[in-house]
Amino acid sequence: MAVVSTLLGSLALKVFGARGPGSVQAQFAEQPFIHMWMAWDAGWYEEIAERGYSYSTTRQSAVAYFPLYPLLMRAMVVLGFNAFIAGIALTVTFGALAVRSFTRWAECFMQPEPASRARWVLLLWPLAFYLYGAIYADALFLCLISTAFWQLEQGHLGRATVLGALATATRPLAPAVVLGLLIRQLELKRRRREPLTLTDFAPVLSCAGLLAYMLFLQLRFDDPLAFLHAQAGWGQTPGLHTASSSASSSARSGPQISCCRAFTSAWR
Repeated sequence: MAVVSTLLGSLALKVFGARGPGSVQAQFAEQPFIHMWMAWDAGWYEEIAERGYSYSTTRQSAVAYFPLYPLLMRAMVVLGFNAFIAGIALTVTFGALAVRSFTRWAECFMQPEPASRARWVLLLWPLAFYLYGAIYADALFLCLISTAFWQLEQGHLGRATVLGALATATRPLAPAVVLGLLIRQLELKRRRREPLTLTDFAPVLSCAGLLAYMLFLQLRFDDPLAFLHAQAGWGQTPGLHTASSSASSSARSGPQISCCRAFTSAWR
């Protein structure tokens, strides 16, 4: 599917050209199979990887983007890779790992055949485009959360908590990740008729990724909620309601919804 998406995207670029303000990299204009993945938010991730974070409440700024994905891009830049190529490589890698972990997670709830159908629904859902090379953090996020919930089903609470913490450093969906892991752990203990212990509340520690980013923002910009306040640069009123709205929009418009569709379709 990644190959098909690349071929179709390359053909579209050749026929229609890159349009709108989202085209960010002319260096690869003659290589549409690469250039097609470099648009819109890719420019922000490249800026963070190359030059670090910026902050403004009057114009768009980089702090709106959570750090784990651009940090991994930065690591590859240090090794000599072009930042955009690094982003594509990361997305392809984590997209493949996300599909694998999602399938294993699905197999915890259903037989191999419907789990395989769920995988194909995930792969064929149009918004799975973000798993095939687009320089967005969605593939990494989906990989982390699907692996976290898979590990939780296998009884590996510590691993699930660590993966959850990495996920909350990747996308602004920390409350959903923390609550999801915590509620599922409590459900599993109840199903096994085991008494609750303090350890069962370990998923709360998954907020560590978000808290680490907030600490960085406090030390760097004297504003731990800069990622919220920066929304003013996009013409949005800063605040928690904006974050929840943004997270909800992200969940509706990215591979996260592909997960939901894959599960529901497989169960039918």
